[in-house]
Amino acid sequence: MDTRRKSNKDGAEKPALKKKASSIGTGGNNGNGNAGFAHRAKTDLEVMFDKYRDMTRDADERDVIWKKGIILMGEDLGVTDEVTILLLPWKLQSCLSWGIQRGEWFHGLTNAKVTSHVKLRSLFTQLKEEVGGTPEVFGEFYGYLYDFLREDRGKHMDPSIAMEYWQKLLAKRFKYLKEWTTYVETAEPFKSRGVSRDLWKQLYEFAASTESLAAHEPDGPYPVLIDDFVEWARAKK
Repeated sequence: MDTRRKSNKDGAEKPALKKKASSIGTGGNNGNGNAGFAHRAKTDLEVMFDKYRDMTRDADERDVIWKKGIILMGEDLGVTDEVTILLLPWKLQSCLSWGIQRGEWFHGLTNAKVTSHVKLRSLFTQLKEEVGGTPEVFGEFYGYLYDFLREDRGKHMDPSIAMEYWQKLLAKRFKYLKEWTTYVETAEPFKSRGVSRDLWKQLYEFAASTESLAAHEPDGPYPVLIDDFVEWARAKK
């Protein structure tokens, strides 16, 4: 058998052909036990999620964008109003207190057709218009926030947290907000029980429908603490 290398027509030895690199990888192990497959480029959503999640947390809490990351994301997008920032976890229906999980992030934003930071910024504008459009939609947003803002899911909301966000959420929606916060600061039940889910939600209904405390009926649909507030406020006048 002739084992000599073939030559080209000019007599020069033809160089050995280089193996064509695979279009799907350059060899090695990708960490999943599959040799020969390179990592694909991250999508914008993946890049954003990884930027804002907290890698200093324990291992089981690292795949979450926590409060610090949510606030930073808003700042990077030019969204500095905290109420507006809270529209995103409401849209994603995040189930942790001040946390957005990876699955919630990708599922929610994909359904909203958000694929980049530019579209995410536009989503904030859209949500702000949606929530500000009708009292009913704002009520849904407001009601959702009880669990999201509550630090301990096993307890009622701390009155200090409730008052902080009542100021931010109801400043233009509750005529008697100043009197209400004064009452909460001094009333004994709030010191021992905190703010229940029912009271949180019913306060918005009360605020949206009350123009005058004089018209309030104590046997109405509101919690006793709201009836007590009305009685207290009337006595102050």
